[in-house]
Amino acid sequence: MKSRKKKPQKKPIETKRCRAIVPIDGAAVRSKAKKAYEKTRRDLDRARLELDRFQTMDQPEFQKWINRTFGPLLTEVRETNQKLEEKRQLIFEIESESYALGISFQQAYRRVMDRRENPVKPAPEPNSEFGGSRPSEEQGYGESGPGSDEAFEAEWSELEDDFESFFEEAFGIPRSGSRHRRHPETAPNKDPAALRVKTLYRSVVRRLHPDVQSEMSSQKMEWWHQAQAAYEKNDAEQLEMILNLCEIEDLGTTSQTSVSILIRITNQFRSTLRSIKREISKFRRDPAWNFSINPNPERLKSKIESDLREELFNVQCVLESIESQIAEWAIPPRTRKKQARRQPITRNHPEFLF
Repeated sequence: MKSRKKKPQKKPIETKRCRAIVPIDGAAVRSKAKKAYEKTRRDLDRARLELDRFQTMDQPEFQKWINRTFGPLLTEVRETNQKLEEKRQLIFEIESESYALGISFQQAYRRVMDRRENPVKPAPEPNSEFGGSRPSEEQGYGESGPGSDEAFEAEWSELEDDFESFFEEAFGIPRSGSRHRRHPETAPNKDPAALRVKTLYRSVVRRLHPDVQSEMSSQKMEWWHQAQAAYEKNDAEQLEMILNLCEIEDLGTTSQTSVSILIRITNQFRSTLRSIKREISKFRRDPAWNFSINPNPERLKSKIESDLREELFNVQCVLESIESQIAEWAIPPRTRKKQARRQPITRNHPEFLF
């Protein structure tokens, strides 16, 4: 038999590793992120305007019209509700007294009414003239000890140091007249992440602090509150996003914002938009919705009047039932009349006839 010759194995070709930088065109990604951001921003601004119009225009005008049209009826409803609340409070006191002492509701009613008619006078406050202690002694401030003047000065100095450090961290400059100015060479080493959070927070403060703003809009106020919460949580990403939002607001363009931050801002805007839409869907059922642009508000008159009268009727029914219950408890208990002792019957006995 012929023996087969083994084919020589080819040696793998050695290739040199190439670490060249391949440029990627991110124009399409940036364009898509920019369009999503602009659409979400428009929807959010539209929803905020709609909600702001309802809260600042529709509700005040509707309330004025209600008071002008149904003033006496509203007064009657309000007074009836006040009476109902007072009677409910009385019922609660009577039932609590009955359950606590294990007595009947009639007895508890008499005890509660007696306590209301004859309230206990508060005890007079202790005075130094009548043997009371001085405020300094009550609070522990004496000549020596933990409440001494030296301890008070130490506590005050500690509070002042805390305030100065907070002022320097918030505004980036030491407070004028500060007693303890920290020098860079004596400053303690801090965590880089904490330093980044403080640096971002200072930049946000310079842009959004109410004392710096000539006009504080609702959007900037929202960012300011978000920055405070982010600083407390040491959230550097949220602070960076707020800072980028301020830059977009000032420049009017997103060209200087990275795509990742732009996507993050868009997602947060969408979350805010969902919450605002939930509020709007709830307010749409309110009769005051779009009242400021309603050409004929008299159409609501009959419906609102029927609703108010129905509410008044229901409150009056509840009030009558509670008053009848209290009237039953107010009936004094029946006292048993003492029966006169029967005189013994004397019969004509034969031995007493003469």
